[in-house]
This record gives sequence, structure tokens and C-alpha cells, in this order.
Amino acid sequence: MIVAGFFICLNMMGSIPAEITIQVDQVIGSYDSLLISTGDEIVQKMTYPGFAELAESTGTPLLRMGGMAVEYYDWEANDYNGMHIIDIADLLIPVPLENSLDNLLQFCEETGIEPVLTVNFHINDPGKAGRMVEYCNGDISTAMGAVRASRGHPEPYNVTLWCVGNEPDMSGFAMAFPPYGEITFFRHFGIPMDSWAVDDSVFVTADEFAELVSVYIDTMRASSPITLEIGGLSLAQNLSWIKPVLELNREDMDWMDIHYYPVVSFSADSMQYRYWLASPTSGSTTKPPLEEWYPMIVDTVEKYSGGYDIPLWVMEYNIMAMVDDPMWSNYLDGLFLADCIGHMAKADVPVAAFYSIAEGDPGEDAFPQYGIIRTDTLSMRSSAWVIKLFDERFGNTLVEASSNQVAGGYGLEVYASRFDDWTVSLMVINKNLDSAYTTSINLTGFTSDGTADVWQIVNDRPIDAPWNGTSGINYQGEITGSSDSFYYTFPKASVTCIWINPDPAAIEEEYFSVPVSLVSFPNPATGFVSFHYELQELASGRLDIFNISGRLIKSFEFNQSSNSSSNLITWDRTDNNGTAVPPGVYMAKFTLNNSDISDVTKLILLH
Repeated sequence: MIVAGFFICLNMMGSIPAEITIQVDQVIGSYDSLLISTGDEIVQKMTYPGFAELAESTGTPLLRMGGMAVEYYDWEANDYNGMHIIDIADLLIPVPLENSLDNLLQFCEETGIEPVLTVNFHINDPGKAGRMVEYCNGDISTAMGAVRASRGHPEPYNVTLWCVGNEPDMSGFAMAFPPYGEITFFRHFGIPMDSWAVDDSVFVTADEFAELVSVYIDTMRASSPITLEIGGLSLAQNLSWIKPVLELNREDMDWMDIHYYPVVSFSADSMQYRYWLASPTSGSTTKPPLEEWYPMIVDTVEKYSGGYDIPLWVMEYNIMAMVDDPMWSNYLDGLFLADCIGHMAKADVPVAAFYSIAEGDPGEDAFPQYGIIRTDTLSMRSSAWVIKLFDERFGNTLVEASSNQVAGGYGLEVYASRFDDWTVSLMVINKNLDSAYTTSINLTGFTSDGTADVWQIVNDRPIDAPWNGTSGINYQGEITGSSDSFYYTFPKASVTCIWINPDPAAIEEEYFSVPVSLVSFPNPATGFVSFHYELQELASGRLDIFNISGRLIKSFEFNQSSNSSSNLITWDRTDNNGTAVPPGVYMAKFTLNNSDISDVTKLILLH
């Protein structure tokens, strides 16, 4: 208690006045929990006792398994337990794995996290990719389904989300890796892994990659009895690859991926912390501000998409801090993550995966530079608590919010949302490492009942494991204000969520200008799904169901001509062609005809 009190006293010193304005009736977009997805190297061990429970508790919905390691990964080797080759300078070291494809997918089954699997492009072996798909999705009558069954899992895993390769545009890029020498990425293009040599120097070009994507996609789809959603391109940064890949594959690929690492550094200090934290807002030497960077790439994708809808996902992002720095990795990285989630929601990013979900081994001394969960000590970092806070406390409708103390990205950032009942949720990130902000919160287009609830993540514990700098999400209690304003002091280096409660009387009088609501049940669902919608007046419209890539799957039309105020639509889990859809995450959008009035809900289909 003395230690915690000491930290709180520090946080209250040196407060700066600030003002936040929330325009609750000004909708600027939507927030989807797919923005709190995570990812990792496909060789990451997932079988540490207790890890699954911590991962599930964060609420992260998707896990993208790929990384650089996937291009040095043979999932069939070592009797289907997998093998990874360490390829540095004049070293080629095969490492048998403890973490098989089955371990990974059973981890996802246990936690309810949907996997996104990446296949190796480096060896240019679409047959191996096809066998991997069949192993995951084929029944026991198929060759690979029978192998899976012999390993103890007769039922298919039914993996729907896939990607062809990881960062092929890094081919030929050399990076120092002391003390071993230099890594030259993907230098064995088209060579079977058992024939690799240290003097190989064969690199894929953008045109060659475009051609192999076409073969990979056809082979993978032919190997699955269920529909696949395939990402045809996963880029590090070289946008010149977009044109050849999309021109050849835009009819066949379902989404593409770009990675966001605004800073790469091999050292850390307080000045660099400030630069890293500011980069999503103000940009870096290599990237413009996030809300400018993402639309720029969307424009490039649309330029070469030929009119096809190819959503752009961000399936890796972080600061690439190649340094053992507990202050950053254990605590401050959570502030960066929280700010990125807000910026990505405003930029209309559909899916984003923070790198990474786990790192560390209790039998090794190496410091885990990444991983929202430390598996060396089985402990959550601030980044894991941030994901959990967004999952539990942030609303689905994004509204206009501003702070007068953004300070070039090294100050007070605010993101605001509202729930269907018009409770307002603020996510406030104080990236200032030295000062708190005593803040007036002003509300327009909204009437509060004068009460609000506060949850907070602060640096109130030792920076080393198992605390990693914070005791987690702490409820601060209820604060009071007026119908349109509140005051609160945001501690330095903190993430705070404030729920501002609406005045019930004002809701009846002011807020039912959107006369529609939509609820799906059961959710998650193992069978048919029912949609219950309520209208304030007679109306006609449609219910559209989209898959995770944003493609239309099923449509229903309705025409409410009676005075009934509620209605029901039942979905049998088939698409518009009558074909059963696979398990996964779907979005249902309910829209009134001749109006921009709509409501959206997310649903999860289970096996």
C-alpha cells in the first residue's frame, strides 16, 4: 500500500490544465473489436500452463500466426510436429519444434480465438500449402484429414482465414544480427528446405510473387471443403508490389495486409520513448501520421483493384524496439497500443493485429522484447490490460472527440464512443511521462445524469515481472459532474476509461432519432441465428450479413406493414446461393430503405 501510494503521489505532481470536447451526436465511424486482434510467429509455443487462460481473458478475437518465421517453417517435418530453420550468415540450423500446428489450433479452440494462418511462400510449394489446408479442414476420408485424426483430432479445425506468405517485399533485405553476422531474408526462393545452402542467393521478384499467389490460392481453395478467406499479399512496406499482385489476383484474393512499424531502434532512452509514443499522431522519419498513412495505402489498393473490394488489414504493428528495455516492453508499449487502436478506428481500419501475443521461456534468460503476455513469468503486460480494457469498456459507435493538449502526439489523446443505450465511453491516453493533466470534459449533443465511472491503468507497481509496471485495470469509483461537463485529473503515463451515464429522461426525448435496433441470438451460435429488430415506426429495409473480409454473404428484405414494434429474422447459416457458411466472425447490418439509418451487430458462428 505504501508503494502504491508513493506512485500515486508522483502522478499528481506537476499537473497541466487541459480541455477535452466530446460531440456525442457527431458520429464519425464505428469501433470493432477486430482492432484488438493479436499475432505472433507461427513457431511460438502455446502450451505453457496457464497461458491460454490469460490470453482468453484479454478478449482478443483473432490470432494471426505468421511472422518472418513462417518462411523458415516446415509444418510437416519432425513427424508433423514442425521444424524451424535458423538462417543467419553462414549458419543453417534446423530446430525441431515442440509447438505443432495441432497445439496452435487447439489453443485457439480452447480460448475461442479465431486463427489466421500464414503459409510459406519462400519455398514456392503450393502443394505443401494445400496439404496444410487439407490437414486443417479435410474430413478423415482425405489423406491429410486421416493424418490429423491419427494425431488425436478427428474433427476438422475448419480454419477459414489464410494468408499467402509474410512480407515477401523483404526478400534480399540484409539486417545486422550481432554477434552472429547478417540476416539476408528469403535467400532460398523456390528451393526445398532440405536443399538449402548458405551460399544460396535466389530472391523472389514482385512479378514472380504475383504469379505464385494465383497458384497458391487455387490450390488452397481446392484443398478445402469450406470457403476460405485468403489474403493474397502481406507487405512490410514496399507499395510497388501492390500493382502486379492485384492486377493478377484481384478477382481471387479476399483481403491484403500491410504492416505498421513506424520506428525501428536498437537502443532506448527517455527521448526515444517520447518519439515512439508520438509517432502514431505526428509520424516518424519513415511513416506519416497513422491516419494519413493508412488512407494513402487504401488509395493505392483501390487504384489497382479493378473495382473489386479488397479490404486492407494491418496484421502486424508495434514499435520495432530491438533492445532489452523493461520500461518500454513491459509498460510504455501499452500506451502506444492504446493510441494506435484509437487512430485505427478513426482511419476505418477493419482488422488489426498487435505484435505479439506471447514471448519468453521460463528456461531461458533472454528478455522478451515483445509479447503482451510474458510466458517466461506468465504475466500480463500493460498492452494485455489495454486490450482487455477496450474489449470490456469501449462502445461500438465512434463519435467526435478532441483534446487541446495533444502536444504533437506526446500529450493527452482522447477517443470517444457510445453504446446503444447512449452511455458514452472515453478512452484517454496520457503519453506525457512527466505530468498529469487536470482536465475539463465538455459534452455536446448529449445530456448526462451527472455521474460517470472510471477505470484506469497506471504505473503503480515495479517495472519487472510479474507486475510489469502495473496492477492492471483498477476501478476508480464514481465521479460526479453536471449534465454537460466533468473534471478529472489523468495521471502521467496512463490509460483511462470513463463511462459517462446518460440522463434517462433525455434519452426518451432526444436520442431516438435512430428508430432501429438489432440484436442477434444466440451469440456465439452453434446452430441457426435469429435477429430481433425493433422499429419506432412502420418501415421497410434489408438485413445484410458480411464475412470478416467485408464481402456480402446473405441478404434478407423486410417490409413492416403492421403496427407490431418488433420482428424476427432467422438465418440458417447459408449464403445467397444456399451453401453453408463456415464458422467464424460475421457482421450483420440492418438498414432502412430511403434512409441512412442503420444498425450493425457482430456475431460469431461456432462449429
